[in-house]
Amino acid sequence: MKILVIRLSSLGDVILSTAFLENLPADVKVDWIIAKEFAFALEGHPRIGKLWVYDKKSGLDGWIQLCREVHASGHSIRVDLHRTLRSRLAFWFFRVKDLSRAGDRTPHVSISKQRLRNFALLILKGSCPRSWLPVPYWKRFAGLGASLNASLNPVFSGSLLPPSWTSLLPSTEQESKVLERYGLQSKGYLAVMPASRWSSKEWRVSGYVEVLSELHRSRKWVPLVLGRKSDRPCVELVKSLREAGIPVAEALEEPEFKNTAVLLKHAVSYLGSDTGLSHLAEAVGTPSRVIFGPTRPELGFGPWRPESLSVSIPLSCAPCSKDGRNCYRVTDPYLCMRGLKTAQVAESFR
Repeated sequence: MKILVIRLSSLGDVILSTAFLENLPADVKVDWIIAKEFAFALEGHPRIGKLWVYDKKSGLDGWIQLCREVHASGHSIRVDLHRTLRSRLAFWFFRVKDLSRAGDRTPHVSISKQRLRNFALLILKGSCPRSWLPVPYWKRFAGLGASLNASLNPVFSGSLLPPSWTSLLPSTEQESKVLERYGLQSKGYLAVMPASRWSSKEWRVSGYVEVLSELHRSRKWVPLVLGRKSDRPCVELVKSLREAGIPVAEALEEPEFKNTAVLLKHAVSYLGSDTGLSHLAEAVGTPSRVIFGPTRPELGFGPWRPESLSVSIPLSCAPCSKDGRNCYRVTDPYLCMRGLKTAQVAESFR
């Protein structure tokens, strides 16, 4: 059996969707369609036979051409883990092609976006009944894989397996070389990511400096700042820590994604924004302390490891949206981030 999966983006969602692979039978082959800018997250995955890469710059013509090539390769089941206009267009294209091929119709299944549950949470906020809350995304991915497993294996009765990225990690010897290159010792440092795609989800740099200073004094943890040199909070944090006399390592613009995963694996914990790296940290076995502001983990993207924690302040207006781009507090905008105290973040490590 060969399964086709469509999940184009983004980094955190792709990492979480590996839960689908973890819950499939070991002998099932999987082909995967992914956006070019996120292909690095799944390249070389042992459960993926063919990684179909879509370049968004090719537009609609490029998408149709890719779908034509994918359809010609043949699949037993098609799975939509994205549920966007582009993925739905692909499945309508596949269905038309199936009908033209002697009426053959390959079954397809898709992930639920649970829009009604999301709408209820965004309207009712903290008053939303727990039974109405969206199911965490990793459980939706895992559940879909488990349901396929159960349909193929009648005796299957296993529990849901979480996302995992450990199968893509390099050898132990290579991991040691990565740590040596950055002058780090396993479990002797704290991975920090203060930036986010949306500035509304970023906590203030001065808060990170205070928390990391305290953790260095009490635990001797060295902060390791991840991200890119184009991420203003990352560059500013490195500079501020050095000015404060706190030893700091930085892996900005690390060219190999696998090396970033190694650095997260050997960190004592992750501290930072709700980003793809927080999901990658958990997927390689590292607990996370994820700071939430306009968004909330109840939307489905919260940390899932028992030893991980989300950090936020209770507000009647939160969550306001999926990314918090627009704040509706006229007199005190973005209080959800500005009001978070350093003591609360530091307390999460105790």
